[in-house]
Amino acid sequence: MPITERDAYIHKIQQQIKEKEQFLLNKYKQIENLAKENEFLEDVKNDYSNYYNYIVQEKQSQINALEKINSHLNLFLVKTRLSADKIADIKLEQKQILSEINTIKQSLTCLIENK
Repeated sequence: MPITERDAYIHKIQQQIKEKEQFLLNKYKQIENLAKENEFLEDVKNDYSNYYNYIVQEKQSQINALEKINSHLNLFLVKTRLSADKIADIKLEQKQILSEINTIKQSLTCLIENK
């Protein structure tokens, strides 16, 4: 699969994930309001709440893992002698990791603010 097709496919999947998260957040808000009027919906509300908490924890775990990888790459750069090409490759990887961390943090902030 060519890189452009792969990137388009990844972008499409990421967009679907965002849409699904937004859908579930909207449903959670609806159920939360309805549960105030109907006690039988309390369990459904709790399920949505548990899922929401799981998503928040997963995003935080992703951030932590990427930060740890970035930290290890920094140590690797400092402690080893590398060619200029390898240093450039590692710095590019770090840039991509930091970009992904930023994307996940934005998504996490959006989830927290919209709850």
